[in-house]
Amino acid sequence: MGWGYKTLTSLLLGQCAALVAPSAHAQATKDGSAIVTIVEYLQLIKRSDLDFGRVIPGTTVGTVTVSPFGVVTSAGGVTRGGGTPQPAEF
Repeated sequence: MGWGYKTLTSLLLGQCAALVAPSAHAQATKDGSAIVTIVEYLQLIKRSDLDFGRVIPGTTVGTVTVSPFGVVTSAGGVTRGGGTPQPAEF
């Protein structure tokens, strides 16, 4: 027996209908209420860029951190080389 176009189409439509048909559990309803607060979108405006100052790489991996207060720390194979580090401001 060969599968014709109409047979396959009918079979596929039947399967799709079975998937989207509501079940007995989905027919239950419940009343409720909700409170919604709509706020305006948030827009960030850059005031200053992040600047690590001068960094001298070593032969091993290291890190440089700039705190929100502008305090710079370095660890591992990185040495600070001066400059004017500063945190980013928005």
